[in-house]
Amino acid sequence: MKPIPGNEQKNEVDQKALARDLEQAGKIIDETHRALKLSEDKFRMLFEHSLDGLLIAKPDGSFHEVNQAFCKILGYNREELLQLTRPDITIEDINLLNGLKTRREKGSYQGIGKMKRKDGVIIDVEMSSALFNDKSGEVFSYVSIRDITGKLIAEKKINQSEANLNALINSTTDAIFAIDRSCKLIALNQAFFDRGYRYSGIKFNPGDNFFNDSASEVRRTWWHKHMEKAFAGNDFTVEESFDFEGQTFYSEISFTPIKQGNEITGLVCFSRNITEKKLNEERLKNSEKRFRSLIENSNDIISLNNADGSIQYMSQSAKTVLGYEPDEMIGKNPFENIHPEDMARLVELFGKVLVHPGS
Repeated sequence: MKPIPGNEQKNEVDQKALARDLEQAGKIIDETHRALKLSEDKFRMLFEHSLDGLLIAKPDGSFHEVNQAFCKILGYNREELLQLTRPDITIEDINLLNGLKTRREKGSYQGIGKMKRKDGVIIDVEMSSALFNDKSGEVFSYVSIRDITGKLIAEKKINQSEANLNALINSTTDAIFAIDRSCKLIALNQAFFDRGYRYSGIKFNPGDNFFNDSASEVRRTWWHKHMEKAFAGNDFTVEESFDFEGQTFYSEISFTPIKQGNEITGLVCFSRNITEKKLNEERLKNSEKRFRSLIENSNDIISLNNADGSIQYMSQSAKTVLGYEPDEMIGKNPFENIHPEDMARLVELFGKVLVHPGS
């Protein structure tokens, strides 16, 4: 049977097209293999060089692969870990059980748990885990851990330090507060809270403006003046007085700039109630005035003497009785003006007073 004219040429064209298609398919397969190999190499590099501990677990719970960081965190070598299962290295507390439940339901979870090192030490870890299917469809789990034991210990120390500092600050009766440059409260102690509520009826909290509607214009001006001085970099102490419910109160207030580098970002103020101190000083001053008035107007000679007998002070009556100006007697020995018959008795009496003051 003779071939149909033209069919030979058509078959030749089809064969060439098929060859080109096969060649192109081969190139695509080669490129796919290269891309897959590159992806696997990248995954392997990331897996091995990750600072976090990485683990791939089999469906039966045994370990399929671990990286060097995982070995370092738990203190095992790779061969030892691949002989273990999850119960060998985990503490099955409520956190882990809840995490595994979440992973079963949602396919992944993140949380904090505890793990056992080879040396028996229990460590705290941040953990994330996800389920995935391999080429055959089996379900594997991917686990990433980060040792946060040191971090938690540091946080605990910081929290304890802050608690101690807060207890110390809140135990003082001095009002302590800090403001930023917009005069908003950054921090305050209990004494400031109590004093602010008593005098203004406002319960101050961090974030509130230091200046409130109850403050008089005079007090606003006073505070603005001293805050501007402190914001300029000055550290100083001043006294303030104000009237409340018919009584004058006095405070001693220290201003200290808060610096971050060369920038002043806020102020810390310490306010101490010195009302009682001021009142005592005034009482003492009045008492001294009354005492001096009694002495100056007495007809008796009154003097203050050092231990060696020399005169520190002499009352005005010395001029009337002895004819001396009081200033002339300062520093002199009073026994120079004593009659010889009285000298022995007065010296003995002076000695007894030195031994028993007030007698």
